[in-house]
Amino acid sequence: MCAAYAERMADFQSVYLPSERWDELLVADASGLPPFRIATHQGDWWLSENTTGKLVNVGNRHLAGLGLWTVSVRGVGYYDKTTKRLDLSPGSGVTLVREPENPYDGNAIAVTAAGETVGYVNKGMAKRLAVLMDDGKPFEVFVLSGSPAGADLDGPLKIVAASPKSIAHIRRR
Repeated sequence: MCAAYAERMADFQSVYLPSERWDELLVADASGLPPFRIATHQGDWWLSENTTGKLVNVGNRHLAGLGLWTVSVRGVGYYDKTTKRLDLSPGSGVTLVREPENPYDGNAIAVTAAGETVGYVNKGMAKRLAVLMDDGKPFEVFVLSGSPAGADLDGPLKIVAASPKSIAHIRRR
């Protein structure tokens, strides 16, 4: 392997929390809060592990166990005109709306902004999250990766949902 390539790969890998440390570091603190803060990386918001400052991807399997529901929103392409018109920049608030009468999925959860659908939670996560929503668990939701009003989405729309207490905790600066 070329030394320059190895150096670039080390720099790239160093931004993200290595998987061999997930079990050790991705655990709630003594008060039950997740071990994260928000960090900005390449214009998007990421979950940054508190002790290392390393970034954690929204698809990490430990997050739901910490009460953080992170989603790459599905079906956004069907709502291009809506997503372009609305502010979906990192930090913007969005809402989860249960659609138990949805003809395609009784567990469907729409992601809305300003009362308009911009996509859906994937079926696997919706099945687990719908139970909590149906039980009345409150969620606060905001965009991690998106675009400002007037701009096309330049990648996936990613969101995080959690209890208001957990959201306040990870949004602290």
